[in-house]
Amino acid sequence: MNSAPLALAAAIALVVGLVTVGRWLLVNDSAADRLVNLALSWETGALLVYIVVAACSRPDLGQRLFIGVGALVMTNCLGFARLLDGADPRAVWERQRRYDRVGAALGVAALLCAAAEEFGLHLQRFIDWEPILWATGQVVGIWIGLLFLRVCLRELSGFTSAREKLTYLMLLLLGFNACATGLLTFVRLASGTPPVEQGTVTAVAAFISVGLLAILVGTPLFEALLVRANLDLEGRQCRRLQPLWRDLTAAVPEVVLPADRPRRSASRLYRMTVEIQDALLHLKQFTPDSGAVEDVSAYALHIAKAIHLRQQGTPILNPATSIHLPAHDRATELRNLLALSRAWPRARAVAASRVTASQG
Repeated sequence: MNSAPLALAAAIALVVGLVTVGRWLLVNDSAADRLVNLALSWETGALLVYIVVAACSRPDLGQRLFIGVGALVMTNCLGFARLLDGADPRAVWERQRRYDRVGAALGVAALLCAAAEEFGLHLQRFIDWEPILWATGQVVGIWIGLLFLRVCLRELSGFTSAREKLTYLMLLLLGFNACATGLLTFVRLASGTPPVEQGTVTAVAAFISVGLLAILVGTPLFEALLVRANLDLEGRQCRRLQPLWRDLTAAVPEVVLPADRPRRSASRLYRMTVEIQDALLHLKQFTPDSGAVEDVSAYALHIAKAIHLRQQGTPILNPATSIHLPAHDRATELRNLLALSRAWPRARAVAASRVTASQG
């Protein structure tokens, strides 16, 4: 690791840190999400420790501390990989506690050994502890890589969307990199290369893998940010339906469902369309026409006039009316509602002017 430029480590730490904070705030619903967030948190801490110590001209000590803190990165990655591979989700935290106990023990051992070396005890004269810790970490890394490879090969062999294929291909690359890096490290250790001298290529590859992983796990965060800003497809559709929905539910408040403020745009869109459809069913009773209406503008004007009639206390004109826009499935219904929403401002203004004229 100490062969990599410190600026690269700082850049990766910044990316990982931002993704970590964002995921804890917006992507923290499932056990898999929390395992990923925990791994990212420990990774951020390990990187910061390394950067600070290496910046003080002690890169070897920084790497040893990185290994100690980073042990819990490996255990949480292992827990996530096991869960992704199909391990019992009901026992996820019991299983994770076992992994974390082992990881914490290895981490504490690494930190104690590093501290002993700093105080001049030179434990390596009695036991070659650093290669042992490196080798142990690589065993876990290869295990994680193999789990990722198995998951990806299984999923890619089945029917998946283009987006899922891209996700699994990136995960496949990470799994292959974990296995290849682990095997290369074993070869270097066997040849007598000190763990702190793993080479620039290996060190840079490790940092790039961390960055690639941050981007991969940051994708749900990006989607969550789009949802919060109503910039996803369903969010944009909700925003376009908002004026129509507001007027219809104000005119027919009994159609409003119990308040629960759905977080996801798809849930909000579904709720809005149900309430709009229910309001239209009520208002269509105040329209004299029946049958399918091809002209969305004419249909919008009918509904706008119906709102005024209902608000004025006009008796129901036709309780069995069937005026509607032709639709055979939910996708067509949504397109009709979006078209109705586009025609709604003009229809509302025309209906209001006609009511004003008739009253004058």
